[in-house]
Amino acid sequence: MGNSSGHSLFIITLAVVTVCLFAISASAQDEAEALFKAKCSLCHAEDGSSRTAGGVKMHIPDLRSKAVQSLSDEALFESIAHGTSHKEFPHAWAHRGMSEDQIHELVKYLRHLPPANQKHAPR
Repeated sequence: MGNSSGHSLFIITLAVVTVCLFAISASAQDEAEALFKAKCSLCHAEDGSSRTAGGVKMHIPDLRSKAVQSLSDEALFESIAHGTSHKEFPHAWAHRGMSEDQIHELVKYLRHLPPANQKHAPR
């Protein structure tokens, strides 16, 4: 009986840890989404398409595109944090109050954007 109750306790503990980790992950994803909407969507649009007045004017690429999604996490981090490869509106969010953890969460958020709809005509 002791072995069976030990096994049951292990299974219950594992389930609780899994649920907690999922909740933490979901919370971080929710925070990243809110951060994206607050800081990025004005130019990049809420769906990442960059189909906004600023996005069109500055020729901002679709964040869901193969070109952007093929960038390394490090390249995306550098672009968000320090504005690398930006000519008209450097982000430099690391110098404007965004923490490294927040920027890493934004990179993860970008990785989970749905793929660009290929039916849209190019800008």
